[in-house]
Amino acid sequence: MYNPINYLITLRVVGKNKPFIIFIISGEFYVKKLSEELEGAGFRVQGFEKESLALKFLEKNNVQGVFLTNHSLEKSKSLVEEIKKTGNPAALFCSQTQCSPENIAELLNLGCDEFFLKTCPDVEIIARIKAVFRRSDRSKNRQIAANIHLDTDQFNFCGAAINPGHLEIIFDEKNKSKLGKKELGIIYYLASNPGVVISRNSLIHAVWGAHADTRSRSVDQYITKIRVLFEKYAEGLGSLRTLHGIGYWYDAKTLNKKKVNS
Repeated sequence: MYNPINYLITLRVVGKNKPFIIFIISGEFYVKKLSEELEGAGFRVQGFEKESLALKFLEKNNVQGVFLTNHSLEKSKSLVEEIKKTGNPAALFCSQTQCSPENIAELLNLGCDEFFLKTCPDVEIIARIKAVFRRSDRSKNRQIAANIHLDTDQFNFCGAAINPGHLEIIFDEKNKSKLGKKELGIIYYLASNPGVVISRNSLIHAVWGAHADTRSRSVDQYITKIRVLFEKYAEGLGSLRTLHGIGYWYDAKTLNKKKVNS
């Protein structure tokens, strides 16, 4: 009998170049059987029961699809909104035991790419998932943020090496950390514009896109996350100044000292 762990389920993770789908699970439903069918069809699959873990995973990893299984209508709607906030462009799939045509339409209008009833055969579900990927080409999506993609060359920022392909910042051989996609986009934009005043609006448009509806406070929160990393590994981020009411100024000539662990 399928007995999922109550916080994280690793169903199968093989083949790095295969399209990656995560399940956010409510109850057993038919996840195990469907995941095995998806794996056989050429997908990687991982499941989460804790929504908070799934959302954090989406912020920092390149995922092509998210499958919401057997949540209530209101919970599904809430999750769709939260997933969109992560900035991950993954396709969204919802599945419920029963749902009215009006509610299905509501979920699709919110941003779901496909909806499945429990009675839908696995072979049809997989075919429709593949059709979504063909239409959107999300399975080949290499974009991290509006201004950077996974194939961007490694670059330096304040004495640390940034590896976009691994979503990683490397301070030295022993100290490295994963970077969220928006943090990586912000760092890349700062590194590309040294010695100039960068307004919050220009940073938002560069990283989130020209039509993004993002508040300055959100940008400050991401900058804080970056500063915390440098406080932990490099004794601060002295080369990045906050210009209150204006934006930021990055001085590439000011190098941060590496933190010496006692």
